[in-house]
Amino acid sequence: MVNHVNLFDPFMLYCAIPQYVRGWELESHFKIPAYGWLMKRFGNVPVPDVRRSSDLKRMWRLTQDAIDGGTSLIIFPEAMRTRNGHLSPFQDGGFRVAQQLGVPIVPVSLVGSFQHHRTGHWMLWPAKVTVVLHDTIETKGLSKEHVPALREKIRAIMSAPLEARLKGEE
Repeated sequence: MVNHVNLFDPFMLYCAIPQYVRGWELESHFKIPAYGWLMKRFGNVPVPDVRRSSDLKRMWRLTQDAIDGGTSLIIFPEAMRTRNGHLSPFQDGGFRVAQQLGVPIVPVSLVGSFQHHRTGHWMLWPAKVTVVLHDTIETKGLSKEHVPALREKIRAIMSAPLEARLKGEE
C-alpha cells in the first residue's frame, strides 16, 4: 500500500523495491494509447471502473494469480492522486483483498514526490524523493471486522513521514 502522488509513482516504486512488483490499475487506464499497452504488458491487474460482480471476480482471480506467481502488487488505497500532499481517505478494497487472501501488507510512503511533481501541473521541480518501506503487517487470521482498524493503522503509518516533510516546509 502506497500513497499516490503523481504519474511517476509506479516507476519510482519499480526502481526502489528490490523484487518483482506490479500494481492494481484502473481498467480505463488500459485504454490510454501506449501507456495502457505498457501497463498490460507489465502485468498490472485491471480494477474495474464499474463494480460489476463478474469484473470484481476477474480482478480477484488476477490478483490471486499474481500473488501465486510470486508477484507483489502495489495498491494505491486512496484510489486517487493527492492534490495537496496529504493522504486522502483510504478505500477498503485492497485491505479486504489482503485480509481475505491472508497476504501481508507493506506500507510504503513516497516522501518528496509531491514536491517534485504535482498532479495538474506540467512542471517538474528538483526534489529529493525517498521511498520509505515500513514494517510488514500480517493479515492472516484477521476477520472482515478488523479491516477498518487495519486500514486506519496503515494510514497512520504511511502518513507520519509525509506530514513530517510537509510540516518542515511551513
